Amino acid sequence: MGEMAQVQNQVDTPSVSYKKMKEDGQWDLIDALLGNTKAMRDAETDWLPQEDAEDKDSYDVRVKRSFLYNMFKATIRNVTSKPFIKPVNVTTEGLSNNLQAIKADADNAGRNLTQFIKDVFKDALTYGLSHILVEKPKEMAKTAADDISGKTRPYLVHYTAKSLIGFRCSKNASGQKVLKQVRFKETRIEDSGGSYGDMEVSYIRVLDVEAHTWELHRKTKDDEEYLLHESGPYFPPNDEIPLVTMYTNQTGFMTAEPPFLTLAETNLNHWQVYSDYKNILRYLSSAILFASGWTTNELKTGVTTGPRALTGTTNNDGDLKYVEHSGNGLDSAEKHLDKLEMQMEVQAIQPLVRRSGTETATGKAIDEAKSQSEVQAWIGNGENAVEESYEYAAAWDKTALPGDFSADIHSDFVISIKAFEDVKTLLEARVNREIDRKTFLMEIQRRGILNDSWDVEEIIERIDQEQPVSSEGSGFNIDEE
Repeated sequence: MGEMAQVQNQVDTPSVSYKKMKEDGQWDLIDALLGNTKAMRDAETDWLPQEDAEDKDSYDVRVKRSFLYNMFKATIRNVTSKPFIKPVNVTTEGLSNNLQAIKADADNAGRNLTQFIKDVFKDALTYGLSHILVEKPKEMAKTAADDISGKTRPYLVHYTAKSLIGFRCSKNASGQKVLKQVRFKETRIEDSGGSYGDMEVSYIRVLDVEAHTWELHRKTKDDEEYLLHESGPYFPPNDEIPLVTMYTNQTGFMTAEPPFLTLAETNLNHWQVYSDYKNILRYLSSAILFASGWTTNELKTGVTTGPRALTGTTNNDGDLKYVEHSGNGLDSAEKHLDKLEMQMEVQAIQPLVRRSGTETATGKAIDEAKSQSEVQAWIGNGENAVEESYEYAAAWDKTALPGDFSADIHSDFVISIKAFEDVKTLLEARVNREIDRKTFLMEIQRRGILNDSWDVEEIIERIDQEQPVSSEGSGFNIDEE
């Protein structure tokens, strides 16, 4: 019992909900996919099983010959880019100077609001949620010049889904859960202590509104434990931790599931099948020299082949020839890979599709929500996160937001259901080689899937420069970063 209590008292001990999120959401798989081919190879048997009769050397060769068709990472990147082709807009009229400054420099480090929220949005797309902590410098303004300079104004801090490792909550008077303690894991680059070089140092930051303290714990050089490094009083406005969580697939209080988890699993399936395919192709691409009727001594002497070599046997019925595999098994593997690629492409596009909805006199708002795409709903959550962040910033600033304050993130890029069905049909036609790559790309561009400003010929040229996959592919760009 004492040992358990000691373990639970470690500042870096993840909460139960965090560990469950990581396990159920397969964060390890997602991280490996985001790490491209190298990370998938390094994981070895975690994502690429070793066959029972396969020795280690053969397995290692197969791993090195495996390449990732990274549709998951491409989808995260492409969906993230769409809402932020235009700047994030907020109502600036009526805001204090300190709050107006957030739009141009959200994090007090030069990153504007659009760049900041784009990073939050990308993290939420990847893991299902992401966090914004609204902070202000420890020192209050000592002079009017300090205040005008913005050195002491509220600012936003992005904490990723993976960095918030624990929390405690209680219920307020309305019965709603509210945070009373949060723990963030941070990594800093610091001088190594010598004349040159640097090193990564891990910290745990603790905010506690019940104890009214903040703490910063630093990991020791021997990586054995975290020791208290700094601490101080913590009195946020209204005794409330100013943390805003943006969700894309909420499962509970401070918990979520990655919205593209199914795509990640399909991508893993493709990784394994494609590895098997390339391994088989390696052996079936070379003909096998077949000899019959040769004596043991003749075989021991060896067979020399080549344009200037002559070999033979004393057996009049002897035979020497090359034998090639029919390759029928490869055809079925190629078709399976093509279907997986088509499946991933459909899964990647689906959140962009506007869901059906009909307007009624009594339920217009409900019907508008039903006709939204998933991405538009996620963007709405992002807009809410921006507005809540400004509310906390205003509380720190001891000012009030204007009544008409709002945030707007670009969302006019959804795909109609008809266009989506058209794309599925086009994908099937492409997989079955009924249309060529250029026609496929031009047709999906005409339906708004590809940006009108993109040059189809350039896309095809980039595809041709990629690591080849099972076949020509459908034409989506999935280059690794």
